[in-house]
Parts: sequence; structure tokens; C-alpha cells
Amino acid sequence: MISKFGTRYRSLVQNCSPLLVGRCTYYNVCSQTQKPLDNREGPLPHLLGRPVFLNQKRYLPLEVIIVVHEPNRFYIEVNDREAELAYTIRDGVMTIHHTTVPKELGGLGLGKTLAKAALDFAMMNAYFLDIRCAFVLDYLNKNLPHYARYLIQ
Repeated sequence: MISKFGTRYRSLVQNCSPLLVGRCTYYNVCSQTQKPLDNREGPLPHLLGRPVFLNQKRYLPLEVIIVVHEPNRFYIEVNDREAELAYTIRDGVMTIHHTTVPKELGGLGLGKTLAKAALDFAMMNAYFLDIRCAFVLDYLNKNLPHYARYLIQ
């Protein structure tokens, strides 16, 4: 979850075939870093700093989040607890029903990561979207407005 490169927060997919059921690897990258403790100046002072999480009070002590894709659901398993996004596909339309994140894992960005994985899967497979989950719809409108043209009203 910790990035030393100070880039804007985003999820990156690596080594994942979205057409297949399996695992996708997402990296959480934070958006800003604090100055190093010894206040060194130089061309890359942010490489020595600690990350600052702008919107998250807590963070996972993981650098890599594995999103597992099974038929009709995506899930992330952390400490024997699962965050899940459920969907169905029918006639070229992907219907996202709900996202469930346990209370103890709330605020860690797992719901956003699941939403991004599901929306990427839909785009890669040319599905239209019917989103019945308020969380995913809000995420799409705030962060991925270019996906809105695939929504079925």
C-alpha cells in the first residue's frame, strides 16, 4: 500500500487477463509523502519520506491487494474476512448487485478496489452496466465518469 513515488492514488492492474476467472493484482498507491525525518533536500526528497494518506485514517499493512474473480463475484480476503462484490451477466449486461465490506475492514479502500476491478472487467468484455449498488454508482460518477456512457438507465 505504500508507494515511494508520490503519484496520485489509483489502482493498477498487472498480469491479469480480465476475460478469465482468476486473480488480479492491484497496487494501492498513495498521493503524497512527508519530508524525511532529517529534512534532507535534494532532487528526490520524496523517495525518503513516509507516505501521507489523504482520505484514509487507516491503511492495510500490505503493498499488494489480490482481487479474486470467481463466477458472479469479486472478493478480497484479509485476515480470514472477505470483502465482496456480487454481479450477474445476462444478454451482454453486467448487473452489479451489491458490495459488502466487513466493518473491521471498512475505510481501507477495499470497496473502491472491488468496484474498479468489476468495472474494468465489464469494459474489457464490452458489457453494458446496470448498477444497483449505490456505492459502486457513486464511485463511478466520482472517479470514472467516462464509464457512465455504458450505463443502462
